[in-house]
Amino acid sequence: MGNEHFCREKFTALVQWICQQFKRCIILIPDSVYAVSLQVSQGLNPENAHTKAMQLTEDFLTEHRPMFQRSDCEFTIVRSATLVDSTAYQTYEAALFSLFHNNGKFNAAIHAFVDTYLSRQSKLTDKDPDHWQRIIELSCEFILAELAVVACIIDRGYCVSVYPGSIDLFHDISAGEHPELPACLMQLINVGIRFRRRGASAEPLPSSESPAETAVADL
Repeated sequence: MGNEHFCREKFTALVQWICQQFKRCIILIPDSVYAVSLQVSQGLNPENAHTKAMQLTEDFLTEHRPMFQRSDCEFTIVRSATLVDSTAYQTYEAALFSLFHNNGKFNAAIHAFVDTYLSRQSKLTDKDPDHWQRIIELSCEFILAELAVVACIIDRGYCVSVYPGSIDLFHDISAGEHPELPACLMQLINVGIRFRRRGASAEPLPSSESPAETAVADL
């Protein structure tokens, strides 16, 4: 949600790539997680952020659901808002927050993700220390919540995560850098998708990316 790679052209290429690789796929819509992100990126209060996230989700599904229905791949749409009240989600979330507060390496990895995320938020101009600390806390909260959602999806037997672009934290988890995480997250196989125009040569991989974890989708 809110990612430039989810414009129609790139998302269509992503779906086509998935159809070539898999027979079934869950489309995870992180609506509840994105609501927290909107509090950070747009300064919305929780109620307005929730309302906007739900509306953007409906708009996204209205635009793209026909694409899933026409595909040979069996797509299942799961919204994170339907998971957050489950015992599994709450157990994973509690474990992740405990690890965040008690494991220095994992805490540093989360903060590194947050630093990168916040550096891309051009609307964040209020540097008041108390306000900024709250922004950091919310950012940590939404990535930990997203990991708890991913854990729930892995529990359903879907271990391969396909995402446009690259998230270093997910690559590190996939590479086994955080063995202290809940066991299901150690099954994560993270695939970052890079886009190219048809007929063009693929761009070279950044040194931080493993070829086994990166694929190319043609536009």
